[in-house]
Amino acid sequence: MPETGASRAILGVPVSVLQSALITPRSGAEREMEIGVYRREYGAYWAEKGRREFERLLGRGSSDEEPLHERFADLWTREALDRLAQHLESAPEGAATERLALERLVSAVRFLRLEEAARPVSEELARCERAASKRWEEACDEIAEESDVFRRRALALKALNALGPCDDLRCARYALFDEEARILGSANHLALREAALPTAFSALVAVADRFLERTAEVYAARLREHLQAEAAYAPDLSYADELRFRRLAPFDGLFPAEGLDVIWRAAVEALHVKLDRLADLVVEIGPEGAKEAACFAVDPPRDVRLVVGRSGGLSRYLRLFSEVGRAQYFVWLSPEMADRYPEFVYAPERATEQGHAALFRHLWLDPRWITEHRGLTPTEAQAVARAVALLELHDARRRCALLRVFTETVGGTNVGEAQKESYASSLSEATGFRYEQATFWLDIEAGWDAVTELRAQCFALIWRDRLRTRYGRAWWRSRRARDELIDVWNTGARYHLEELAPLIGAGELDYESMAEMMVEALQVG
Repeated sequence: MPETGASRAILGVPVSVLQSALITPRSGAEREMEIGVYRREYGAYWAEKGRREFERLLGRGSSDEEPLHERFADLWTREALDRLAQHLESAPEGAATERLALERLVSAVRFLRLEEAARPVSEELARCERAASKRWEEACDEIAEESDVFRRRALALKALNALGPCDDLRCARYALFDEEARILGSANHLALREAALPTAFSALVAVADRFLERTAEVYAARLREHLQAEAAYAPDLSYADELRFRRLAPFDGLFPAEGLDVIWRAAVEALHVKLDRLADLVVEIGPEGAKEAACFAVDPPRDVRLVVGRSGGLSRYLRLFSEVGRAQYFVWLSPEMADRYPEFVYAPERATEQGHAALFRHLWLDPRWITEHRGLTPTEAQAVARAVALLELHDARRRCALLRVFTETVGGTNVGEAQKESYASSLSEATGFRYEQATFWLDIEAGWDAVTELRAQCFALIWRDRLRTRYGRAWWRSRRARDELIDVWNTGARYHLEELAPLIGAGELDYESMAEMMVEALQVG
């Protein structure tokens, strides 16, 4: 049983002492020690969360999150947050790194406060979703695997209908986010999240709208060609057909499950990274039924865990490479930075981490790399690279459309049919697949991820372009490229992507250039 009340201790320090340390003003070295204790506990929370998720995936852990919450609940109290803000205010102006780290820590804890405020509704929502005949993720996977269009759409209709009973809870959860954000001094939870970014939502929406306009014609043409080639094109493409498209099933025969653990190792070794020197990277093959790869940052860089899935197919190879990119990012972090500033490891917004994931995934845009690592013919490799480029463009366009809907959805109770219809129309136009209002709240919940992933995608493409310019088109074989990657991985999330891109010589996050690169990738071969 977890300890409770006054008996509980954190790293050997009684909770009452820790709370006093954060609440009672101190000076000089005492303050530094106090915030150091808090930071260690913040890192311990995310490490334990990662460990539990890893064990659960392997079928060895409990799904009960209450012990984790009970142990670390003092991290995100409003009192603790207030004192963190005071630490930030009292930090010397000349201590730039410390001030930046505290800003990230405050943002991270504010995000945790949102989740805490909505926790009772979140738990009720989880119970509601478990009551359905099939979890949404499982239903989507079944739909994507179904090759018959009529059965696929029937499965989708059943899954979409099952979402409705829980929508009131999703709406209530969103409203509680806004309520807590107002208590914390923000206009709403969107404003609170925006404060953690270097770029205003309005600026991101503007570039996203231009991206959609710039890529609309070529995307529609290439999507039609792709679906016609596999006899899957229809005038009225549905949400179910989109799930099937994302699965990239026509390439399954080229990507067997037994090749997964071989190809990622070969790709890392090609970069002259010797896996036997990465003792802190634990690799396991997932249990039966584990289709997707996953990376867990348990205590980076000393304990990073990669699970390789058991199911083949191009889409799962892509997922694996995203997770391998994350694993490399975590395992090469500076130990000194990770110890002192865990907020640069477990950042409030994960775009930097996802940018490194996308860079590894984008290896699949290169037919030459595919031929070398999978042994495909040039024609096969070009077809695979074009399909990956189309999927990347699809995902970017979906994120662009969702970005606008997400940033315009303030509050939960005032969302009406008109806004849901606008969502369905926007996502349908952006993707070429017909969306229904039924997925509105699911996608709104994923809106912050869309903000993160779009920026990560842009960063990865412009960094890839820079690596190719500096080290050659086969940069993925260059020792000098490896050295640059390690240097960047070493900094963790110290920099936002908008700051990191100029520092590595890639220029600004330019979404016009991103559009051009994506269009160019579609023309390969």
